[in-house]
Amino acid sequence: MYFNAWYELDRDRDVGEAGLKRIARRDVVEYAYDCEFDLEQTDNLLVFVRGMDNAYLEYIRARTPKPPKPGGGGGGKRRGR
Repeated sequence: MYFNAWYELDRDRDVGEAGLKRIARRDVVEYAYDCEFDLEQTDNLLVFVRGMDNAYLEYIRARTPKPPKPGGGGGGKRRGR
């Protein structure tokens, strides 16, 4: 149930200039409301979605190549021999 919620919420995730953003708390609470979760289920959903989302974002960041630093290599002058 919680994985399905994370999967649904992941599809509507915001993407910013720096890449993927965390799933917003308000989106999780709205999902819980739409599914008629009680308070305990909503709290559990928040915990599980946040945990799954953090793990997913770490995984994506680890696999994403970092852009080269500006002015940092390749185009500078070489010293002669």
